[in-house]
Amino acid sequence: MFIKELRLNIEQFEKLVEDNKFEATEKKDSTLEEFCQNLNIGINYYRSLIPQIIEETEIARERMLTELNDCAKKINSLYPAA
Repeated sequence: MFIKELRLNIEQFEKLVEDNKFEATEKKDSTLEEFCQNLNIGINYYRSLIPQIIEETEIARERMLTELNDCAKKINSLYPAA
């Protein structure tokens, strides 16, 4: 569930990055950087929770970790400066 929410947030972030390409300002750059940092903080938090999820199988936990890593790569490809 939380990965779906994360992906929605990444989609919103992607739109903001696209909008900012043509109208870059210091304030917008600051907003993008903060958004990116918050997404990465969330990913790291979710990663820390995975070992504690005992009701899921090891395969399910590995899949969650892979999806989180994919999300992190997507964020870093959109905004590598953060």
